[in-house]
Amino acid sequence: MAFGPRLPENAPFTPSQRAWLDGYIAGWFSFDLDNAAAQPGSDQPPSVPAESEEFPWHDPTLALEERVALAEGRRPERVLMAAMAQLDCGQCGYLCQTYAEAIARGEEKSLSRCAPGGKATSRKLRDLIASGLEPTTALPAVAASPLPSTSPGSADKPFVAVFQGADCLNGPRSEKETRHVILASADGAVDYEVGDSLGVVARNSAELVAAIIERLGAKADTAVLSPDGIERPLIEALSEACEIRRPSDQAVEVLASRARDRDESVVLQAMAEGYPGAGPEDADLLDLLEAFPSARPPLSELISALDSLQPRLYSIASSPKHVRGEVHLTVAAVRYERRARPRHGVASTFLADRVAVGEPVKIFVRPSHGFRLPASPDAPVIMVGPGTGIAPFRAFLEERRALGARGAIGCFSAIRGAGAISCLRKS
Repeated sequence: MAFGPRLPENAPFTPSQRAWLDGYIAGWFSFDLDNAAAQPGSDQPPSVPAESEEFPWHDPTLALEERVALAEGRRPERVLMAAMAQLDCGQCGYLCQTYAEAIARGEEKSLSRCAPGGKATSRKLRDLIASGLEPTTALPAVAASPLPSTSPGSADKPFVAVFQGADCLNGPRSEKETRHVILASADGAVDYEVGDSLGVVARNSAELVAAIIERLGAKADTAVLSPDGIERPLIEALSEACEIRRPSDQAVEVLASRARDRDESVVLQAMAEGYPGAGPEDADLLDLLEAFPSARPPLSELISALDSLQPRLYSIASSPKHVRGEVHLTVAAVRYERRARPRHGVASTFLADRVAVGEPVKIFVRPSHGFRLPASPDAPVIMVGPGTGIAPFRAFLEERRALGARGAIGCFSAIRGAGAISCLRKS
């Protein structure tokens, strides 16, 4: 199945090992999808189209132009899908397929939600739409809905958990900073399964928000219209409702249209249109305000043009059978410096630095489709860690331990730079 998981091209395996592992993984993936689709009474949308349509471009290792070429001749919404980063990471509030369908239907206006694809994706989407790409058939309404979710909570209606801590798992000399985050349900129950993801509703850095307000020369309590159409004080809108680390193309166009300096306006417009090398690289809103001081649009015009701040999704790193009433995450704190200013990941440093023990955190569960353990605890399992994180495998191991599983577990980890394979053991 072309849209199933497979090993990356640089994984340290021989061709025969790769073929065997790809076949094994694809077999379990298709088995789980078929079982999920056959469950009676399920109200969840299917994870693949009913006609078992294949998406050969749904592979993040392929170059953008190669992906688009593979979608040539398909329906317009499939061509748009091919321009996405193909990670189904959820940062846009959709999956790659449903984001493309929402754009094709005209229900989603923003073309810059794909964070992994960045400017290259937004520019390609703009080019495709400008070329006259229009949907040829009506799409079912459910296909363009945001990420599917069941109780407890949803992206629109999260529930409140209590923050229990975020201990660092790395030594003081480590280059990485991975936090073991524990969140407890207020009523002592969290309904999830291993393989699911947790959505965290985070707030932007207070320091970054304060610097933006100062650069705008505004007052924190000034009423503005947020991207969701709700009027809020400026500080609240920037903290809780606006994506300020990746300003939308629409917001950059607003800055360009209001820049009094012609040269600044030209550069900003080029940035909005996605031209490589135009303006500061990886610029957040503060970068733009500092680099283009003549661009000072009315506050509500600028704020409402920003994208909404989306929840961040993390693979759950615990089993509800092992830690009742809690959900655990393993979160890599994102910290780096650019243009002599420290930068911080929104949700990772929110959990690592900005939430105190006992404080509430809004969360929701996003169910997984096709990423489950075998129904039988005695079935053998192979888990391959290609470098994307240990979280779901930690959850699987806890689940198998809680069930007293006797099946063998093979744990393979591709260690960066060494090409090593680690541990094969019994559960």
